[in-house]
Amino acid sequence: MAALDAHLERVRAEQRRIGNEVTEISVTELRARQAYAEHIEAQQHAGAGEVARCEADVAVRRDALGAATREQQTLERLKERQSAEHGRELARAEAASLDEVALDRFRRSAA
Repeated sequence: MAALDAHLERVRAEQRRIGNEVTEISVTELRARQAYAEHIEAQQHAGAGEVARCEADVAVRRDALGAATREQQTLERLKERQSAEHGRELARAEAASLDEVALDRFRRSAA
């Protein structure tokens, strides 16, 4: 973009210089220079439009990435909760089993 801006400014400066000089220049050459300047301006506008489209695309992708990150964090928290619940359930089952073994031994020793 900066290169196009600089090039367009050089073309305009050349047109101003020629306009200030009292030299003969053909109408055809003036038209060609004007067409060239307009071509450069069109490229500049097209480039600006492309930049705007890319920026919009980046914003959409950034939003999608943010949503995916939040979803991943939610899933990680769920996984941690389920793992903790599973650990508690295993501990309860083991404690119940140990209590049953202890109760059986107590009954055998009492009998």
